[in-house]
Amino acid sequence: MADFTVHTVVFCDEVRREAGNKDMLLGVFGGDIILTEVPAVIALSFWVEVSVKELGEHNVGVRIDFPGPPKGDRAEGELSLNFLTSAPTAFALTRAPMRIERVGEIKFYIRFDNGRWRLARTKRLRIGAFPPAAVPEASSLLSSTA
Repeated sequence: MADFTVHTVVFCDEVRREAGNKDMLLGVFGGDIILTEVPAVIALSFWVEVSVKELGEHNVGVRIDFPGPPKGDRAEGELSLNFLTSAPTAFALTRAPMRIERVGEIKFYIRFDNGRWRLARTKRLRIGAFPPAAVPEASSLLSSTA
């Protein structure tokens, strides 16, 4: 079983790979995931950043528990990743469809090399109105000392 650290799990609408080893995350959920009604079908993407102590090929398991029928539902899968460095490495899971039957929590679990599942991130689902976006202008946050 590999010794690993989960640095980041981002819940978003979509992840796109760009040139230059960059990922574009679209529709990032910074707080709760707000639904207008349930049941609902949503498709989430996940951007995950992990590091390992033992370099090389590792079997990475991912499990997503979500409030489905009647006591909950689960999506689960595995992928093989080759870690060439101990620095954080990112991977994405894109557009996982989920039928949400009630409000609750989405729980993201991860494991390496068939070890124990580790809860990496939880995101709350609720019904409500969308809050207004609070985006300050960059010029009010940054100042130049040059």
